[in-house]
Amino acid sequence: VDGRADVYSLGATLFTLLTGQPLFPGNLAVKLMHHQRTPARRVTAVDPTLPEELADVVAGMLAKHPDDRYQSAADVINALAPWLPSAPGGAGPAAGSLSGVAVEPAPTTDTLAEAAAATRPLPA
Repeated sequence: VDGRADVYSLGATLFTLLTGQPLFPGNLAVKLMHHQRTPARRVTAVDPTLPEELADVVAGMLAKHPDDRYQSAADVINALAPWLPSAPGGAGPAAGSLSGVAVEPAPTTDTLAEAAAATRPLPA
């Protein structure tokens, strides 16, 4: 196991962030089996409004055989560069950005604290 396993994990996370669905459905045992044997769906199969080029990057991160994946985090960053914001002081998202994709703001600390308080009692 090496850094390419992290590339796969990041690809699975990116898949979920882009589609709103887990890479593979089911309980833990079923998911583990799928991660070992089942080719990942393309993000465009779930959301056809996503760019095919981005689907290619995610697919490259999720290749089953490590030699077929991006070989480093730097390779992933370079492949995702068209969808990253421009440099500070730049004019905004780079060409190929995900304009039109709804992105909710990250929760604030207050929101996280409220959510935690709502789900479990605080110790006395």
